[in-house]
Amino acid sequence: MVLVVSEPGDAYVTEHYEAGGAADHVIEQVSAAAYRHLRAQRDLFHRNLRRILDWCWPGLPLYEQLRRTWLTESYLCSAPREGGSVPRDSWSVCARDYLKPQVELLADRAIVACGAKAEQRLREVGARFLRVGAVAPPGCNRSGVREGWQRIPGYIAECQPRSHA
Repeated sequence: MVLVVSEPGDAYVTEHYEAGGAADHVIEQVSAAAYRHLRAQRDLFHRNLRRILDWCWPGLPLYEQLRRTWLTESYLCSAPREGGSVPRDSWSVCARDYLKPQVELLADRAIVACGAKAEQRLREVGARFLRVGAVAPPGCNRSGVREGWQRIPGYIAECQPRSHA
């Protein structure tokens, strides 16, 4: 499954990474922090992601669920104000240069747009996807969002013949 969210949120005040290190070391640090946040269900975003993963792969440990999931942002930079809008010129270039290659590489998987921004950006690159509500506030608090997330496992099953499992 490919879960596409809008853009990164603001960093936590305790979140710091070594500057000037090798790229693979920085990626390792960021990945480890993201895994810790998901495991601890640090905030509503992480709790909602865990809920979706548990619905998609019940009974599997988080590590195994994540082996079956590609989680990406549709825009790789944080918005000027967390959750706020981003100029179209900016997200359009990012979608073309970064989101589109990911979608093309993973086009045979179940791609899920989490929220209106992810949906708009996936449409921009011509992807086939299921649109559900946002995983982060404020969109995740809207009526019917959780019911939308519950459609994801069925969509994965529907896409399975195209998938490499």
